[in-house]
Amino acid sequence: MEKLLEILRNLLDGEPVDIEHRVNQHGINIATGRAYLAHDGIIFTRMCWDNDTHGFGTCQCQSHNLWRDYQIDTKELLFLIYKLIKDELEQTKESAKAEKALTRLINELS
Repeated sequence: MEKLLEILRNLLDGEPVDIEHRVNQHGINIATGRAYLAHDGIIFTRMCWDNDTHGFGTCQCQSHNLWRDYQIDTKELLFLIYKLIKDELEQTKESAKAEKALTRLINELS
């Protein structure tokens, strides 16, 4: 709930919020989607998912922009935020599981 409030507060303060991420071929987590409030509604910016600039593929983005803006409604924004929070929680759980397994292994070896 805190994360949701933080994201909404940042949007209302006029700050863009990275709400979609992908890990590129080099293992770096890159923001591929950003939302912000504009005078005419909520804008979601999606980066080309095959762009070479951020290490995703070979696209040089010469025949199109590196990113594309879409106007989305509140329901779509909340769904994207929900996915972001869910993914972050899953990563936290996986990290905790890995840490427990490593601790167990170390204890067994000692």
